[in-house]
Amino acid sequence: MPPIVQKDSYRLLIVDDEASLRSLFSMALGMLDYESVEVDGGKSALAELESDFYDLVLLDLNMPDVSGLEVLRRMRERGDLTKVVILSAFIPGPAILEAASLGVTTFVGKPVTLDLLRDTVEEALAIPREKTFPDLVRGAAGRLDFAMAASLLGSRDDLDLAQRRWLELFRGLSDGKTLEELRYLEKHFEDVVIHRA
Repeated sequence: MPPIVQKDSYRLLIVDDEASLRSLFSMALGMLDYESVEVDGGKSALAELESDFYDLVLLDLNMPDVSGLEVLRRMRERGDLTKVVILSAFIPGPAILEAASLGVTTFVGKPVTLDLLRDTVEEALAIPREKTFPDLVRGAAGRLDFAMAASLLGSRDDLDLAQRRWLELFRGLSDGKTLEELRYLEKHFEDVVIHRA
Protein backbone atom coordinates (compact mmCIF):
# COMPACT_ATOMS: atom_id res chain seq x y z
CA MET A 1 0.00 0.00 0.00
CA PRO A 2 1.34 3.48 -0.81
CA PRO A 3 2.15 5.72 2.15
CA ILE A 4 -0.69 7.94 3.28
CA VAL A 5 0.03 11.50 2.22
CA GLN A 6 -0.81 13.87 5.06
CA LYS A 7 -2.57 17.13 4.34
CA ASP A 8 -4.26 19.56 6.69
CA SER A 9 -7.70 18.76 5.33
CA TYR A 10 -9.20 16.79 2.46
CA ARG A 11 -12.45 17.79 0.79
CA LEU A 12 -14.70 15.00 -0.43
CA LEU A 13 -17.80 15.12 -2.61
CA ILE A 14 -20.27 12.33 -1.84
CA VAL A 15 -22.65 11.67 -4.73
CA ASP A 16 -25.52 9.24 -4.12
CA ASP A 17 -29.27 9.37 -4.63
CA GLU A 18 -29.84 7.64 -1.25
CA ALA A 19 -29.84 10.29 1.48
CA SER A 20 -29.26 7.78 4.30
CA LEU A 21 -26.11 6.44 2.61
CA ARG A 22 -24.76 9.93 1.96
CA SER A 23 -25.21 10.85 5.61
CA LEU A 24 -23.67 7.61 6.83
CA PHE A 25 -20.65 7.99 4.54
CA SER A 26 -20.21 11.62 5.55
CA MET A 27 -20.35 10.74 9.25
CA ALA A 28 -17.86 7.86 8.87
CA LEU A 29 -15.40 9.98 6.90
CA GLY A 30 -15.84 12.91 9.28
CA MET A 31 -14.23 10.69 11.93
CA LEU A 32 -11.03 10.98 9.84
CA ASP A 33 -11.41 14.77 9.80
CA TYR A 34 -12.38 14.86 6.13
CA GLU A 35 -14.71 17.65 5.07
CA SER A 36 -17.61 16.20 3.08
CA VAL A 37 -20.23 17.80 0.86
CA GLU A 38 -23.23 15.68 -0.10
CA VAL A 39 -25.21 15.89 -3.35
CA ASP A 40 -28.12 13.73 -4.49
CA GLY A 41 -27.36 13.11 -8.15
CA GLY A 42 -25.16 13.52 -11.19
CA LYS A 43 -26.43 16.97 -12.20
CA SER A 44 -25.79 18.36 -8.74
CA ALA A 45 -22.35 16.76 -8.70
CA LEU A 46 -21.34 18.35 -12.00
CA ALA A 47 -22.54 21.77 -10.81
CA GLU A 48 -20.66 21.38 -7.52
CA LEU A 49 -17.45 20.32 -9.28
CA GLU A 50 -17.62 23.39 -11.53
CA SER A 51 -17.93 25.74 -8.59
CA ASP A 52 -15.60 24.24 -6.00
CA PHE A 53 -12.46 22.10 -5.51
CA TYR A 54 -12.46 18.54 -4.15
CA ASP A 55 -9.68 16.05 -3.48
CA LEU A 56 -11.91 13.02 -4.08
CA VAL A 57 -15.37 12.17 -5.36
CA LEU A 58 -17.30 9.18 -4.01
CA LEU A 59 -19.60 8.48 -6.93
CA ASP A 60 -22.61 6.18 -7.11
CA LEU A 61 -22.83 4.50 -10.51
CA ASN A 62 -26.62 4.16 -10.85
CA MET A 63 -28.54 7.39 -10.35
CA PRO A 64 -31.83 8.46 -11.96
CA ASP A 65 -30.76 11.80 -13.43
CA VAL A 66 -27.17 11.41 -14.70
CA SER A 67 -25.24 8.17 -14.20
CA GLY A 68 -21.95 8.08 -12.35
CA LEU A 69 -20.20 7.00 -15.53
CA GLU A 70 -21.59 10.01 -17.39
CA VAL A 71 -20.45 12.30 -14.54
CA LEU A 72 -16.95 10.83 -14.84
CA ARG A 73 -17.00 11.28 -18.64
CA ARG A 74 -18.02 14.93 -18.36
CA MET A 75 -15.44 15.61 -15.66
CA ARG A 76 -12.64 14.31 -17.87
CA GLU A 77 -13.98 16.10 -20.97
CA ARG A 78 -13.62 19.43 -19.19
CA GLY A 79 -10.17 18.55 -17.83
CA ASP A 80 -11.20 17.78 -14.25
CA LEU A 81 -8.72 15.16 -12.96
CA THR A 82 -10.19 14.87 -9.45
CA LYS A 83 -9.79 11.36 -8.04
CA VAL A 84 -12.98 9.29 -8.24
CA VAL A 85 -14.07 6.20 -6.31
CA ILE A 86 -17.10 4.51 -7.84
CA LEU A 87 -19.52 2.81 -5.44
CA SER A 88 -22.20 0.46 -6.73
CA ALA A 89 -24.04 -2.75 -5.91
CA PHE A 90 -23.42 -3.91 -9.49
CA ILE A 91 -20.72 -2.67 -11.85
CA PRO A 92 -20.91 -4.24 -15.32
CA GLY A 93 -17.63 -5.15 -17.01
CA PRO A 94 -17.94 -2.59 -19.84
CA ALA A 95 -18.56 0.19 -17.29
CA ILE A 96 -15.44 -0.85 -15.35
CA LEU A 97 -13.34 -0.79 -18.50
CA GLU A 98 -14.64 2.62 -19.58
CA ALA A 99 -14.19 4.04 -16.08
CA ALA A 100 -10.63 2.65 -16.00
CA SER A 101 -9.89 4.33 -19.32
CA LEU A 102 -11.20 7.59 -17.83
CA GLY A 103 -8.83 7.31 -14.88
CA VAL A 104 -11.15 6.19 -12.07
CA THR A 105 -9.12 5.63 -8.91
CA THR A 106 -10.89 2.47 -7.72
CA PHE A 107 -14.23 0.72 -7.30
CA VAL A 108 -16.09 -0.40 -4.16
CA GLY A 109 -19.06 -2.74 -4.12
CA LYS A 110 -22.18 -1.96 -2.11
CA PRO A 111 -23.01 -2.76 0.59
CA VAL A 112 -19.73 -1.50 1.99
CA THR A 113 -18.57 -1.56 5.60
CA LEU A 114 -17.57 1.77 7.09
CA ASP A 115 -14.08 0.43 7.83
CA LEU A 116 -13.64 -0.57 4.18
CA LEU A 117 -14.97 2.81 3.05
CA ARG A 118 -12.51 4.68 5.28
CA ASP A 119 -9.59 2.46 4.21
CA THR A 120 -10.51 2.87 0.53
CA VAL A 121 -10.68 6.65 0.80
CA GLU A 122 -7.35 6.85 2.63
CA GLU A 123 -5.68 4.62 0.04
CA ALA A 124 -7.28 6.48 -2.89
CA LEU A 125 -6.02 9.82 -1.60
CA ALA A 126 -2.50 8.36 -1.40
CA ILE A 127 -2.38 6.69 -4.84
CA PRO A 128 -0.42 8.66 -7.45
CA ARG A 129 -2.49 9.07 -10.62
CA GLU A 130 -0.07 7.04 -12.72
CA LYS A 131 -0.54 4.01 -10.41
CA THR A 132 -4.34 3.95 -10.64
CA PHE A 133 -4.71 1.37 -13.40
CA PRO A 134 -2.24 -1.22 -12.00
CA ASP A 135 -3.83 -0.85 -8.55
CA LEU A 136 -7.23 -1.43 -10.13
CA VAL A 137 -5.99 -4.68 -11.65
CA ARG A 138 -4.51 -5.68 -8.31
CA GLY A 139 -7.82 -4.95 -6.60
CA ALA A 140 -9.72 -7.18 -8.99
CA ALA A 141 -7.25 -10.02 -8.39
CA GLY A 142 -7.39 -9.44 -4.65
CA ARG A 143 -11.15 -9.97 -4.74
CA LEU A 144 -10.48 -13.21 -6.65
CA ASP A 145 -12.27 -11.70 -9.65
CA PHE A 146 -9.75 -13.17 -12.07
CA ALA A 147 -11.99 -12.74 -15.10
CA MET A 148 -12.11 -8.98 -14.42
CA ALA A 149 -8.36 -8.83 -13.75
CA ALA A 150 -7.76 -10.60 -17.07
CA SER A 151 -10.15 -8.25 -18.83
CA LEU A 152 -8.44 -5.18 -17.38
CA LEU A 153 -4.93 -6.38 -18.22
CA GLY A 154 -6.03 -7.65 -21.64
CA SER A 155 -7.32 -4.20 -22.57
CA ARG A 156 -3.77 -2.79 -22.40
CA ASP A 157 -1.53 -2.93 -25.46
CA ASP A 158 1.74 -2.17 -23.63
CA LEU A 159 2.16 -5.34 -21.54
CA ASP A 160 5.65 -6.65 -20.92
CA LEU A 161 6.46 -10.38 -20.85
CA ALA A 162 5.75 -10.80 -17.13
CA GLN A 163 2.40 -9.05 -17.41
CA ARG A 164 1.44 -11.24 -20.39
CA ARG A 165 2.19 -14.31 -18.25
CA TRP A 166 -0.04 -12.93 -15.52
CA LEU A 167 -2.76 -12.30 -18.07
CA GLU A 168 -2.66 -15.97 -19.05
CA LEU A 169 -2.71 -17.01 -15.39
CA PHE A 170 -5.72 -14.78 -14.69
CA ARG A 171 -7.53 -16.29 -17.66
CA GLY A 172 -6.70 -19.77 -16.43
CA LEU A 173 -7.82 -19.04 -12.87
CA SER A 174 -11.09 -17.58 -14.11
CA ASP A 175 -11.61 -20.91 -15.89
CA GLY A 176 -11.09 -22.85 -12.63
CA LYS A 177 -7.38 -23.68 -12.50
CA THR A 178 -5.70 -25.21 -9.45
CA LEU A 179 -5.20 -23.96 -5.93
CA GLU A 180 -1.42 -24.16 -6.38
CA GLU A 181 -1.65 -21.54 -9.12
CA LEU A 182 -3.82 -19.39 -6.87
CA ARG A 183 -1.23 -19.55 -4.07
CA TYR A 184 1.49 -18.65 -6.56
CA LEU A 185 -0.57 -15.67 -7.65
CA GLU A 186 -1.07 -14.47 -4.08
CA LYS A 187 2.66 -14.75 -3.36
CA HIS A 188 3.99 -13.05 -6.50
CA PHE A 189 1.28 -10.76 -7.84
CA GLU A 190 2.46 -7.48 -6.28
CA ASP A 191 6.13 -7.87 -7.20
CA VAL A 192 5.51 -8.78 -10.82
CA VAL A 193 2.46 -6.75 -11.84
CA ILE A 194 2.64 -3.65 -9.66
CA HIS A 195 6.37 -3.01 -9.55
CA ARG A 196 6.90 -3.79 -13.24
CA ALA A 197 3.75 -2.06 -14.52
